[in-house]
Amino acid sequence: MDLVQEYFACKATVYDALFNSVGIASGNTATFVPILMLCLLPLIYGYLSSSGNLPPKKEYEDEVRVFCAYMLLCVAVCVCVCA
Repeated sequence: MDLVQEYFACKATVYDALFNSVGIASGNTATFVPILMLCLLPLIYGYLSSSGNLPPKKEYEDEVRVFCAYMLLCVAVCVCVCA
């Protein structure tokens, strides 16, 4: 009895490799873009309102200042942790 097993090599065609790479790229994009937007939109709003480019409503001025200070603190902590 032989202890030999046949070996099969799987090769993807150019079109299969292309479609696989496009599928992986679109899956990564669909995963990371919403997370990135959820993180960046508050930062952009905080920057615009603190720089005076986006004036807040009079009734929300105090809350916006607290929010901007909190977001800047979060960014500083993230930079310190990642560095």
